[in-house]
Amino acid sequence: MRADPRSAIQSVPMARYAVLFMLGIVAADGVGAWLGISGSLLFMLVCLAVALVAGKRHRFIASAALLATVFGAGMLRHTASTGGMIRHRHTANLNLVVANAHTIRGKTLRFEAIALDGGTIQGQRLQVSLLSDALPPGAALALGTTLRASCQLSPLSDTRQSNARNFNVRHWLMSRGVSATAFVAKNVKLIHSKQHHEREPITDPWHGLSLTNRLRLHALLLRQDLVARLHATGMNTETLSLTAAMALGYRDTLDKKLREAYSMAGVSHILALSGMHLAIIYQFLVFVFRGLHRWRRWTIITVLWGFVVLVGMPVSVVRAALMLTFHAVATSSRRRQHPLNVIALAAFFITLVSPAAVWDVGFQLSFLAVIGIMVLSEPVAGLFPDILRSDYSLPTPAKPRLQTYLLKGALCLGRWLCGLVSMSVAAQATTAPLAAYYFGNIVTGFLVSNIFVVFAASAIVMVTLVTILLQLVPFLSFVSVLPVMALEAIVGVQNSIVNTVASWPWMCITGVRVNLLQVLLAYVILLTIVWRVYRHRSFVLPKDME
Repeated sequence: MRADPRSAIQSVPMARYAVLFMLGIVAADGVGAWLGISGSLLFMLVCLAVALVAGKRHRFIASAALLATVFGAGMLRHTASTGGMIRHRHTANLNLVVANAHTIRGKTLRFEAIALDGGTIQGQRLQVSLLSDALPPGAALALGTTLRASCQLSPLSDTRQSNARNFNVRHWLMSRGVSATAFVAKNVKLIHSKQHHEREPITDPWHGLSLTNRLRLHALLLRQDLVARLHATGMNTETLSLTAAMALGYRDTLDKKLREAYSMAGVSHILALSGMHLAIIYQFLVFVFRGLHRWRRWTIITVLWGFVVLVGMPVSVVRAALMLTFHAVATSSRRRQHPLNVIALAAFFITLVSPAAVWDVGFQLSFLAVIGIMVLSEPVAGLFPDILRSDYSLPTPAKPRLQTYLLKGALCLGRWLCGLVSMSVAAQATTAPLAAYYFGNIVTGFLVSNIFVVFAASAIVMVTLVTILLQLVPFLSFVSVLPVMALEAIVGVQNSIVNTVASWPWMCITGVRVNLLQVLLAYVILLTIVWRVYRHRSFVLPKDME
């Protein structure tokens, strides 16, 4: 039966609301300072009043006014979230707690910290640039370290832009929750640090920190402890850095050349936690909790959210966790839900909590990839022979022979490859224009490396989780030598394949320069193609979730 794209659009109303809400956030970034909270609120209330007055008599006007109300809500949310940000340069003596690992640039240490005091600054996240000479001798800026310093605070509007094309430093900092920058040149006093024994006696080194930030810091410290336990197994540095990145989202020890090789081979998404990694962990938890029946689904969801907090709540993982949660709610209530509605609801929730996530590159690429898989994988799979389609079945003879089983095994493998290729091409089609805009690269060899990496990634994440569990049990830690040997072998083969593919010519087209208008035009063309394909071919649009 031929699909009607217009009916499909009508079946996903949440997509319209989510897109308009995000457009409101983008619009407020340009006119928010001029409009203010009161202006945004007034605009939203006027649109809502028009929608209520129009009612059923003028449905078109009421619908347009309701959509404008959602747009105004996005403007209001962004304006309210930036209302407490620093607007002018000034100096303040602040107590700070280090919130991530620092990087070294010459004589400057750069890290993010949360202000524990300072009036309106309290609780805000700052990007701190600290001269190494300002630290006490032997001091170390570990995660969770509390210090007091005289900070020269500057608004994000004064941030120096990067030399990279199409990269907005202010938006990038906002997407990380940073509200201002701070420069510290001298007189740093360490108040509390696990690595600095000459510290002041203090009962609560994080006094003034919100419950949410406390939880995130404790989770990140726990992640560091798990990475240390992996290191204690004696695995080589290359394996440790890759497994810590893929299973725990700890990327601080990843080699720069290795990152570039994965990027050139088109599998850089493997190094960053995403929905694929969460799906692997979900299947692992399904196996672990297979004995539970009544509460298994909610136990798994609870553990998944604990893992999301543990790895620092990256947007792509939060998106996947939200989709799994919404799916679980819909399943429990026995309500059918369109998958595009679910992903739109996830986007709405993320931008409602953190409006600046709109400018997060990971947010944009993650949602585009999932939408591409949902919408384009079926048309791409239609290019393969019918025998490789999942709805095609072979006739089974009365007395099956060895050849029959071999043929069915080959068919299963062919269908798996067909599905993998379809999803890879679909995700690449929807993310390639934006990736070219931000990174200046178009990857052409992603299919070659993805076929093996998907297998290897599943094995690496599973075996790493088993290794961590063994390390947490004292009398079983000696057994971890076996999974460590397996990890070193898998990682070694995976890195060899990725480096080989990355070295081939034309696997990645570099130096691509596109502007925003060209990116928008590319997506308009893609939408037109999708519309025509679904209108004139008998493809089935994504079905409702049962």
